[in-house]
Amino acid sequence: MTERSRKMVLLPPILLILAMLAAPATAQVADAVNYYQQGLRALQAGDPYRAIEQFSSALAENPSYFEAHKGMAEAYYRLDEYDQALSSVNRASALRRDDLSLQNLEGRIQIGLGNVAQAGRLFDQILARERNNIDALIGRAELAVAQGRADEAARRYNDAIRLDPNERRALLALAILYDYLDESDRAEQYIRLAVRYHPQSAVAHLLAAEHYLQRSRVLEAERHATTALSIEPASTDALFILAHLALIRADYRTVLDQVDELLGVDRNDHRAWYLRGVSLAETGDLDEALRSYRMALTVRPDEEIPRMAAEQALLDRTDVEDQRRHEFAQHHFVRARSLAQLNQFARALTSYRRGIQLDPYNRDGRLGYANLLRLRGYRARYLQELRVLDEYGLGGRDIDERIEAFESALADSVAVRWDVDQFSLNATRTRFDLFVHEAPVTSDYPQSDYFLARQLRNEMLAFEMIEVAREPLRSESFSEAFREARRRNADYFVVLEFSQADRAFQTHARVYVGRTGTQIAQLRVNRSGNDRVQRALQAVASDINALVPLRGTIQQREAERLLVNLGSLHGLAVDDTLEVVRRGAVMLRSDRPGFTYSSSDILGTYRVTRVDDLVSEGELSGRTVFDYVNVGDEVIREHDDQPSAAGDLFPPIYRRIRSIR
Repeated sequence: MTERSRKMVLLPPILLILAMLAAPATAQVADAVNYYQQGLRALQAGDPYRAIEQFSSALAENPSYFEAHKGMAEAYYRLDEYDQALSSVNRASALRRDDLSLQNLEGRIQIGLGNVAQAGRLFDQILARERNNIDALIGRAELAVAQGRADEAARRYNDAIRLDPNERRALLALAILYDYLDESDRAEQYIRLAVRYHPQSAVAHLLAAEHYLQRSRVLEAERHATTALSIEPASTDALFILAHLALIRADYRTVLDQVDELLGVDRNDHRAWYLRGVSLAETGDLDEALRSYRMALTVRPDEEIPRMAAEQALLDRTDVEDQRRHEFAQHHFVRARSLAQLNQFARALTSYRRGIQLDPYNRDGRLGYANLLRLRGYRARYLQELRVLDEYGLGGRDIDERIEAFESALADSVAVRWDVDQFSLNATRTRFDLFVHEAPVTSDYPQSDYFLARQLRNEMLAFEMIEVAREPLRSESFSEAFREARRRNADYFVVLEFSQADRAFQTHARVYVGRTGTQIAQLRVNRSGNDRVQRALQAVASDINALVPLRGTIQQREAERLLVNLGSLHGLAVDDTLEVVRRGAVMLRSDRPGFTYSSSDILGTYRVTRVDDLVSEGELSGRTVFDYVNVGDEVIREHDDQPSAAGDLFPPIYRRIRSIR
């Protein structure tokens, strides 16, 4: 018998029972602590999935383990599962209500839920108790970033730095913030401080690499990325930046080598598959490039840019009958039908147009597009699409019968009544040129700016008042864009920048008058969640269209009745009124959106009585004793719509700043 056994025998019976009960309880506590520590290490290593597994095991051993509940909340927060994160916070709060670190975490979760007022109250309550609580100051700064209040965010971060000059999160956040504001020198000051105070921080070197890459200082970017990789040899972010640098040099062999190494660390890195696709497409291996893009979409089905890249490669490198186009077009046709069933007609039309662009001879796709036009009330456009099907040899008896039926139904339409082909009339459109300013560090998708600009052009062409005759051009500066737009007699030109981080996408569009270079609008549209890219591009196109006043031309006149080349597709409706202005008197304003003309050039008022898709009929009422209204005079209505500009919460910069650990 061991000494311990003899002592146990000598214990009184009640103490012996208590000792036997305490032994498994002590082991249970030890197991819970062990699971918690493993979860904490997983969280620090950036693996929230394993962290959740370990914290769950800890809580199975000890359901009242405060730190494990808090760790669970942090892990779900990093996965953007804000509802689940808040549930874990509530369970932890029931155990320890006055924990300030838990309240700070709840504030960030409330930002994620969009409850910005509640988040602000939480941070303010903490600061009321501890005026110098750095976590709350940084939380308040993150809230300001999410809401687009850059000045307030900078002030809050600087308050944190005054309390602790070594505060890494604040130093790096200010560097990102000032880069976003195009204050490169100030950004670099904070980058240098962060690297000086935290030379062994891989995150500091990674953000330094991104800063220098954005400034096209490639050697410095490479030095910091290499340093980050030496600190964390499995850093996928460092490998990605090094592959990006090789892509800039058009060193596709090195890109592929870096990508292979990256995929060796994480086979599911969608950025790596995208880079592989870009490099292979550039070297002419389209089949393998498409396979890489498909892999990117397999590991991240919610990502749109790899699909756009694949489609652009097909549009640029194959003819319209290539079967590989059919595969990608089908995605859009299926999606269009689903959106139409949800009554999301504008988005459905966009999907149909993209599918038809890829596969113009697809009968089902074109017929679906035509039917959606009919459902939206555009009967003449529907009939036109049926005739296109017949012209392409995609018709048949059913199409012939529909054409005949709609020709009969439209026998009394405005276009037939005036005996005009409304689709061949000279349209009055405002001419735009697009320029893309390529920032090296914009997203997980290097060199995507150009085909994003081309996709925006497609969105703009859906509006009847807009003409974008040429493909977008790359520009290094405003002066270069201005010179080219003026040379090409554009009414307006737009300089575009795109950025993406995690699940947020932003389009930044500056709109200028082509004649003077005067900026008349600055649009920042943020979208997050599914379809964020397409929704952002649609919103920007709609905002640009809202800058263009309605402008048409009198095509025919019979006494006091006028035929004008504006219809329901321009947003015109019965009983709308427009001013009739003398031909040649209308000019674009040089200071803001709209037109300028003298009141003496206003000849009368046009009231719409009947509308067709692209033409309308109405009554003329004169403003002068004499009747000066003639064919060729213009009708004008200023738009009341204002651009939506801001869009969703969570601009990409917020996502980048939030990820700093």
